[in-house]
Amino acid sequence: MDAEHGAPEPPRVDGERVVDSQVLPVVIRSTPRYGRFLWTGVVVGLLVAVVLTYSASLTEQPGGPMSTGASGILWVFAVYAAVCVAAALLLMGLLVMVLARHSSHRVRSARAEHETTLVDDLRHPVTDDIPRWVLDAEDLAPGTRRADPDGGAPMGSRPRA
Repeated sequence: MDAEHGAPEPPRVDGERVVDSQVLPVVIRSTPRYGRFLWTGVVVGLLVAVVLTYSASLTEQPGGPMSTGASGILWVFAVYAAVCVAAALLLMGLLVMVLARHSSHRVRSARAEHETTLVDDLRHPVTDDIPRWVLDAEDLAPGTRRADPDGGAPMGSRPRA
């Protein structure tokens, strides 16, 4: 935002210059977060599956799928979890879509300011040299340079385009 709306100006750095400045009209609308609703659906579906599995284990008939031990309980939980998570995802997805549609009526206009700046850093200029952390120990020895893999001039000594 700009100074007329109370936002402070960013501090300027020595050698900084503004290359491009744009002020664009934007529309701000607040919508629900889809991911949070869907993750809530997954958690609710898993909790319902745990409750259904526990209640099924209390009312299990002898010879049923739960009577085979832990593997039977896991199979029953997996089936309940697949069905309950799918149903909860479907319901939460529909709910978030309805809420997003309903909240689309509440929009407001604003201005967005964008500046593209360049900084001339003469203490640390950008070069084409290989960073020191990439070089091997023998390459760091004074007076040695690694040859370019394609057979050209040593790396770091190429003329700039």
